[in-house]
Amino acid sequence: MQGIRVEDPRFGVRGPADPDAGYMSVRGSGVPRASIRRGFGTHSDHRSPIGSRAPSNLELVVDGHALAVDTGTGFLSRRSRRVDADHDGHRYRFVPSGKSAAC
Repeated sequence: MQGIRVEDPRFGVRGPADPDAGYMSVRGSGVPRASIRRGFGTHSDHRSPIGSRAPSNLELVVDGHALAVDTGTGFLSRRSRRVDADHDGHRYRFVPSGKSAAC
C-alpha cells in the first residue's frame, strides 16, 4: 500500500501515514506534532493498522520527545485500538476514527 493522508477535522490535525511501513504522523494548530512508528526490524502482524499492538514494538514521538505507550486490547471497538501516552501534564490518545482510519 502506498502512503495515505489522515485527517481529523474535529481536532484540526492531518498528516501522512503508511500502514505497510508502520508509520503515521499528525500535526495541527494547537496540537504538537506527533508520530508513531512500528520499530525497525519488526514485522507487521497484519491485524492492526500500525502493524503491532505490542508497546515494546512501537515508538511514539510527541513534540520531539520519545514517549512510552500504553495500548488498548485491540478487540472489537475502535476505542480498544487506542494508543495512549502521557507527556508534560497531557494525555495523548490515538484512536481510529473509522473503519479505514490508519491510527
